[in-house]
Amino acid sequence: MTKRVNVRPNRYHGRVQHADGRRCAEPGCAAAGEFRAPKGPSPEIDGYLWLCLDHVRAFNENWNFFNGLSPEVAARLNHRYATWDRPTWPRGGLHGHRWIDPQLIDGQEIFSGQPGLARFAERLGRGRGGRPLSAADRAALAALGLDETATAQDIKWQYKILLKRYHPDTNGGDRSGERRLQKVIRAYQHLAGMAVR
Repeated sequence: MTKRVNVRPNRYHGRVQHADGRRCAEPGCAAAGEFRAPKGPSPEIDGYLWLCLDHVRAFNENWNFFNGLSPEVAARLNHRYATWDRPTWPRGGLHGHRWIDPQLIDGQEIFSGQPGLARFAERLGRGRGGRPLSAADRAALAALGLDETATAQDIKWQYKILLKRYHPDTNGGDRSGERRLQKVIRAYQHLAGMAVR
C-alpha cells in the first residue's frame, strides 16, 4: 500500500519554510522573519527585508512602485503596461493612406466626417464649369487619381500625397515606385502649366 502524502498549498504564498532563525526587521518585533520584501524598486541591488506576517501585510498595503519616480516616467510606464508593452499608433485623421484615396467612392457617406475622402464624395457628379479638358489634361488627372471635377487645391493636395507615397526618401529607399513617381511629377507639371495658361 502506498503512503498518501498530504500536499496542501501553503496558505500564505511567499513564506520561507526555513527562515534560518531570522527575526522580523521591524524594530521591536520578536516574531520570525518568514516573508521577504524588497527594500527598494530593484531588489537585486537593494536587497530584501525579512518580515513577519503582520508586518509584511502592512508593507504590501503601503507599497508604491512609482514612489520616487517623476510623473513623466510614471505616466510612460503606465502607458507601456496598459498596452502590454506593444507599439501603438494614433487613430483617426490622415494617418492611413487608404482613407484619403480618391478612388474610393463613399456612396453611403460612411466617411463623410473624414477629411479628404469626403471632399471627393460630396463633389461626385458636379461639373467643372470651366473650359473643356483635352485628352492630355484627362490623362494627367487620371495619373493623379482625380476626375475632371478636381480643383487646383485638390490637384496640389493629391500631388503631395502621391509624392510622399512613391518618393524613395519617404518610404525607406524603396525605388519600386520610381516610375510611378515620374508619371505623377509629369502629370502635376502639365496641370500646373495648364493653370497658368
